[in-house]
Amino acid sequence: MSPSPTAGWLAAQASQSIATEKLAVPPRESRWVSLGFREQTTRAWVDYPVGKKHAPVMLVLHEVFGLTNSTRNTTDEIATMGYVEGI
Repeated sequence: MSPSPTAGWLAAQASQSIATEKLAVPPRESRWVSLGFREQTTRAWVDYPVGKKHAPVMLVLHEVFGLTNSTRNTTDEIATMGYVEGI
């Protein structure tokens, strides 16, 4: 028997609330940046590891619903590993 849509929704909301709580006091520097290529510009959310001037970069693509706290929490966790993280 597969889980009901309600059970999936409740699990998603629970994971979001945990992510939201963790992001309330972020241990890393995070900010929006503008990226340009030819005549086009887009924005990206970037998490920087603490104390590193240069670090490897990892990109995370968010889901169709936009940038959620759950996705931001994932990038924050990757930044703790020493990567510069962009969404």
